[in-house]
Amino acid sequence: MKKVVILIPYWNSARTGGGVVSRFHYLYNELKNKKDIDLYIITTDINLEPNIISIHGNNKIFLFLRALINLLKISPTIIHCAEHGYMLLAAVVYKHFRRKIKLIYSFHTDREEELGDSAALRNKLWGWSVNRCDLILVASEYLLQKTKTDRSVSINKPVRIFPHTVKLKEYNCKDVEALRGKFDLHNKFPIICTIGIFRYEWKTQGVELLIQAFQKLDALDARLLIVGDGERIGYLKKMVQGFKLQDKINFVGFLDNPFIALSLCHIYCHLALKEAAGLAILEAMAMERPIVAAKMGGIPEIVSDKNNGLLVEPRVQGITSAIRTILDNPDFAKKIALNARIEVENKYAPHKFINTYLTDILGIR
Repeated sequence: MKKVVILIPYWNSARTGGGVVSRFHYLYNELKNKKDIDLYIITTDINLEPNIISIHGNNKIFLFLRALINLLKISPTIIHCAEHGYMLLAAVVYKHFRRKIKLIYSFHTDREEELGDSAALRNKLWGWSVNRCDLILVASEYLLQKTKTDRSVSINKPVRIFPHTVKLKEYNCKDVEALRGKFDLHNKFPIICTIGIFRYEWKTQGVELLIQAFQKLDALDARLLIVGDGERIGYLKKMVQGFKLQDKINFVGFLDNPFIALSLCHIYCHLALKEAAGLAILEAMAMERPIVAAKMGGIPEIVSDKNNGLLVEPRVQGITSAIRTILDNPDFAKKIALNARIEVENKYAPHKFINTYLTDILGIR
């Protein structure tokens, strides 16, 4: 019996954790009933399931100690950490006492390089912690290269690409119709959708470009659905008001099931300026939607230009032109959308994801 602990700050919803939470929820649901695995989650979220341990609080020293104490109580043989601060440090300290355990660390977004004297200690502590892990997982080739070029930290441990998976969630037609009615989307075309957590400037800037591109479409019945929330959403709403587009651009807010919005849209746009591996893109591909995406970060590893989507430079004119190309060429739109779904089925299938995780990463055969 292998005791496995996943350390992750957010657990209850993807509202704050995005694709990382979805990724680990899938792992948890697949692994929790396996006879040879005793699985635990340690998180700052409150949860009532017996194997999900909450260490919620605001003080990071307190959280570090709570995480470490729980690790000592559980005595795991494998730890997978999805957080780079106090949780990773707790796992490293635990490994110091239990040297034979396997410690896996994964990160899923572009780590901001912290330069200057004030960041030196944080960089040193992060590098020290990461280099005491047995294996580091990244979600894309883009992130792999970033680990090699990070000027502030040198990583000397094995780094492996472990891409996202996507599983089409069931959704209720009543929920779809409720969303359609709420925003008066009956007989509207095209409906364009974008999904994100808007607490990062590089995500917000991409939506800014999309709003400007949408304005230039000049299509009477066009609608833009912005799905998600975050601290910067207020700025985007003010921008929409400034353009006087409140009746054409709808802020949907966070959806537990993004497939509800994706089922309504005709085009999905993802224009984040440095996305490592956008799960929302894969979800749109699984829904067989034509995609317009920024040629930035790890996105070109998922979207192949003119094959399963359109890649654009993050400029207003190019985005508008790509959307018009899809609208003016319905056969081409159907072709790239179908290719997108086939790509997801062949490369990002859930069974491949879980088999790789069990055998190659956890070492359970």
